[in-house]
Amino acid sequence: MESSLNIVYTGNMAQLQVVSDKICNDLFKYNIWERKTWTYEPVMLNKEMMPHFLRGFLDGDGSIPRKKNKNIPSIYIIAYCGNPQSMKFIANYLSSIKIETRITTLSFPKYSHEFSDLTIHGATNKYCFLKYIYQNATVYLERKYKRAQNLISLIENNVTNRAENTRAVEFYHKHF
Repeated sequence: MESSLNIVYTGNMAQLQVVSDKICNDLFKYNIWERKTWTYEPVMLNKEMMPHFLRGFLDGDGSIPRKKNKNIPSIYIIAYCGNPQSMKFIANYLSSIKIETRITTLSFPKYSHEFSDLTIHGATNKYCFLKYIYQNATVYLERKYKRAQNLISLIENNVTNRAENTRAVEFYHKHF
């Protein structure tokens, strides 16, 4: 940005504060605003942008947790968390491209709003989702990308010798 603004460093973090009505108004045009945890409602983007949106959402409000043995595909889960309307939007979109999800709605006493978890289970769903969001990707959170690539590799190489891994790869090539 070739800015002369001061960058504040704290440990391994850096902060740059930019104040601009023009930038804020431009971001509002694209459904991006402050303090959106409880109120954000995604909007449908064109087909080419949806993988990038889903990858960005995963980087910000998602996870790819696994249990101790990281070499078994079935122990991985892909999960998003957020307000119910965002999770329903993502679930509906993924369903439209043949990726099935589960949503669990939670209530926390200290919040006056509901919160939802969206999870992706099963080799086919996980494999197709990760291949879809990382295909031709150049911008991503490195640690989630590495975990995703590890899971993709485990399924493609069928390290556990399970038919579901073979079916996942075949399904992806047939439908994507």
